[in-house]
Amino acid sequence: MTMMSSEAKQSPLRVVFLFAGGLTLLLALAWLSETLLLVFYQFQDWERVGRRALRYLAESGYGVRPLAWLAVCWSFFAAIGLLPFSLRHTKVYRVIAAVIVGLLLLWPMARVIVYYYMRLELTPELAIYGLVELRRIIFTVSPGAVWNVPWIPLLFLPLIVLVGIWAWWMQRTFPHRAEHAHAHPWRWPVVGLLTLIVCTGPLLAHYSAGREDRSVDRSERRVRPAEGPSPFPPAEEMEIKLFPPESHFYEQFGFHLPENTNVVFIILESAREEFVDLSRTKYFAPELSETIQATHFFAPVPHSSNSHYSLFMGMHGARDFEEVYRDMNPAPGLPIQLNKYGYTNYYIYTDHTSFESETEMLRKFEMRITEKNHFVQRVNPETNQPYKSFNFGLDDIALVHETARILDEEQEPYTISVVLTNSHYPYLNPDPENFNRFDNNTILGRHRNGIDYGLHVADRIVAEVEKRGMADRTLFVLMSDHGESFGEHGYQGHSFSIYNQEVRVPLVMRHPEFRRVWQDNPLPRGAMIDVYPTVFDMLGLKPPTALHGRSMFDPEYDFHLPLWVWRVDDFRGFILSDTKWVYDDLEEVIYQLDLYDKREKSWVRDDFDEHAEQFISVLMSLDMGTAAGQSGAAGDTLGPTLRMGPYTFGGSFKGGGGRLYTDCDQLPVNMECADDDYTGAVRGDPERNIPVPTANGQTTDIPCNICVGP
Repeated sequence: MTMMSSEAKQSPLRVVFLFAGGLTLLLALAWLSETLLLVFYQFQDWERVGRRALRYLAESGYGVRPLAWLAVCWSFFAAIGLLPFSLRHTKVYRVIAAVIVGLLLLWPMARVIVYYYMRLELTPELAIYGLVELRRIIFTVSPGAVWNVPWIPLLFLPLIVLVGIWAWWMQRTFPHRAEHAHAHPWRWPVVGLLTLIVCTGPLLAHYSAGREDRSVDRSERRVRPAEGPSPFPPAEEMEIKLFPPESHFYEQFGFHLPENTNVVFIILESAREEFVDLSRTKYFAPELSETIQATHFFAPVPHSSNSHYSLFMGMHGARDFEEVYRDMNPAPGLPIQLNKYGYTNYYIYTDHTSFESETEMLRKFEMRITEKNHFVQRVNPETNQPYKSFNFGLDDIALVHETARILDEEQEPYTISVVLTNSHYPYLNPDPENFNRFDNNTILGRHRNGIDYGLHVADRIVAEVEKRGMADRTLFVLMSDHGESFGEHGYQGHSFSIYNQEVRVPLVMRHPEFRRVWQDNPLPRGAMIDVYPTVFDMLGLKPPTALHGRSMFDPEYDFHLPLWVWRVDDFRGFILSDTKWVYDDLEEVIYQLDLYDKREKSWVRDDFDEHAEQFISVLMSLDMGTAAGQSGAAGDTLGPTLRMGPYTFGGSFKGGGGRLYTDCDQLPVNMECADDDYTGAVRGDPERNIPVPTANGQTTDIPCNICVGP
């Protein structure tokens, strides 16, 4: 009897398991790299990345999601490898498996590049939309994106090379075919077990925790009994309100702006109030009799898409933009309402409206869009050269030229929303010779010079309107979508802080009729959600429904404004009258501030009592414009956020956007918790309505296709 070769001795089961395990390990390395890079880009601080990763992996059980997906991958490749065809054609099997894994590795690389280049979290739906609807844009910007961040492909491409090396080494070391190996008696039961894992793995991931969970178990923490009256605002004062349309401008000043007044919104990018020097402008200086400036003006969420939604809808916007835009009813919005009065609505932007699917909202508003992909095909008529471009846009002077074209070709009345980009990271100063008050070699200096340039663009736009004799019948509204942090409180950029550096922004309006406004400070306070009802108040119009916002000319106006950060729940806040409340969930600290962010009092974790815990619970329950037991508008999803969603590709903290109520005590008061043995559809009935009390004490039925329980 001859001795069997080592190849013949090797069990095909072990070889297949080893090969599938190597492929799965490389996938795990890619997804871990993706997760760490995405979270680092969000916070620009490795300390916060580490703390956040530990919190969500250890406390929320988020680690189950990628582990479930990796188990599915390993089981899939192992099950396929044990099929008769694969055992007979090992080379074909390994080449196909290596190609599949190589393609899967491109996904986390693409997600990191897109997020770094556009601060846009890539999803399968968005990728399909981009390839189908925006192919030319994708192929135009992709080379620039890769060139700007070449180290990201250099990080992921070696993993793809390792996949090929692993398949080659396995084929060279274990080239056996079925006829060279003894059939394993348990092969088919093992294939069945692996198939079961493949089928049930998505369910495990489906019910695992996601990035948006609030799953820190507060119920097990020892809380001191409350003593004396609560120093915090009661829950009823923090319920989100709906304000019916009312007329206040005429009551105060005795006139409305003329009928068919044109409206031009000029939206600066990332310009916090203290960095905007309006005194340097020709048309928006506060001392001019034609201007009205807000003393305190806030953006509830320091993120562009949220601010644009609130501007046009007068409502708080959810942080899941794709879902909001898909389900939104545009009829009550400002553009549709003005369209009924004969207005034509324009939206001109030096970046792509595909960012966070904003184009879907603008199309529903029937706005005529001019954006970056149009401007890159043109030349600057002042230089006869292409417009200077950068990651997030191009030279904002293009907005002046497009405004001039619109004014020459279209009839009144119109609205033009002019959205600038040059003061967005990485900050483009297209004219450093003339705009150099600050050091252009630093990001802060370039940002501030970019704001000055944006004010110059705003003046140029007013001049174009004035040149055509339309200025006397045009209302100009200059504002910023949010602010920008430069290390204050440990933050960089925007979206993740609710301190004034990111949420307090400028607002100034211009119209010749404002000379008739006699008050020294007619606009002391306001927020982004108030712009729509305020503009309508000045025009003598009324929105068709109650809104979260109200006219800033209401003599009884006072702040009642929730503050959120974008996508995550590290910070929550609420501005009530002269007090700004902030809860830092990572540090577990409550701050009481004034409107200038001067600290008046703070409570650390050891100081929390039942009053503090109740305040935190109410604050954390506020989401997407609704409070527990309250409704923002028909169709709004009730808070708190959910964590239930489809199984997805990748292991980032976003996971699949999947959400489900984490604790029964987080449910709104008008919903009951499902029993443990509840067997109904977890997603609820798509046609299901639930009764919800409104701000005026009545009850309305709200669609709630995600509601769980009876």
